[in-house]
Amino acid sequence: METNVLSEETRRKAQAYFRNKLLVNLGLILLGTFIIGMFLRSVQANTAIHKQKESNRHALAEVAATLDRNYADAEMLAGIYHEGNREALGNIERLFDNGLFEKLEKSETSVRTQVFSELSAKSGLPYVLLLEEDGNILASRDESLFGRNPASTSHMTQENLNRIIKGAGDRDRSPEPVRVENMHGTFYFYSRTYSFRGRNYVIAIGADSRVLDEEIGSLKDVSSVISRMTVINDGFLFAVDRDSDLFLYFKDGDELLSGQNAFEAGLSKEAMTDGFNGVETIRGKRYYCTSRAFGDVMVIVASADADAVMSGNSGIIAWTVVGFNIVMVLCLAYTIIVRNDFVRREVKTDLVVLKKDSDNPAYFNKTIFRKVMPLSLIGVLAVFGISFYSQT
Repeated sequence: METNVLSEETRRKAQAYFRNKLLVNLGLILLGTFIIGMFLRSVQANTAIHKQKESNRHALAEVAATLDRNYADAEMLAGIYHEGNREALGNIERLFDNGLFEKLEKSETSVRTQVFSELSAKSGLPYVLLLEEDGNILASRDESLFGRNPASTSHMTQENLNRIIKGAGDRDRSPEPVRVENMHGTFYFYSRTYSFRGRNYVIAIGADSRVLDEEIGSLKDVSSVISRMTVINDGFLFAVDRDSDLFLYFKDGDELLSGQNAFEAGLSKEAMTDGFNGVETIRGKRYYCTSRAFGDVMVIVASADADAVMSGNSGIIAWTVVGFNIVMVLCLAYTIIVRNDFVRREVKTDLVVLKKDSDNPAYFNKTIFRKVMPLSLIGVLAVFGISFYSQT
């Protein structure tokens, strides 16, 4: 009878010990789940931010490369434009050399007007002028200008006229363009000294710069470049004038802020620093931003939603944690099954004493460990595979 009581007491203690150990193992699994979840969340957030930074830098590098190409194209266009106008000036000089000037000298005012009107029409130049050394107009297509100083007619300033006369060099030197703005528009003037019978004159032509300015303006317009760029995470680029602090371009879906003050919209002064990386709130929406200066313009890359950047992989993290739990629970369940099977069969196992205690000793069961080690190894590999997948 006493033996049965001891046996029942021993069995009860063993069950209580086993139940406590099971609860401890479940607690460790839950703790491991929490730690792994927090670790993966941190890693994923850092990885997402790193990817966003790299994407932003790539977008800004592409903007820089595009602007460099556009600036080079603008210089080429300007060179072609100026060279064409210099060639037109040279053609008029050759006409003068071939006797046109001598005929004009003896002609009446109306004839000079007609000749210069034809020169202007055939060359496509709004201004073809013959000036005396003091700058007075000797001949042009407008008879009312004869004998007058162009600066007195609102066609140019005296400073412009002085530069045109001074820039009129000999034929061995390429004439430099002089930009002139008046009531009729913007023009480039080119001039050359022309000598006849011991007297010096100035041949000047003026070409409309409107088409050239529009082409160059389009090529150098940062807004037109960045409006065509794309960024990951539904990102976009916007530009801020560094002098006026106004948005030169800002369009995010239906949100159009171009022309508005960037700081009043929520942009911080730190974001206007070249090389800035961080979260900015504009009109209540959070963006992950990277800034780069292009002269007087600050171009900023913004992710469409900073929170989406940080939590875009939450689903992957959740499945990773679930996978970890499944593997751990399976390993624990298999260990319990093996242990109970040994108990039922009264298999003698190889024990290593971890804690000597007459009431509640602790053992490491080498026999059970060898039995469950293959599944545990598969579990470790499975967790590694799940973790590797979540990171890639």
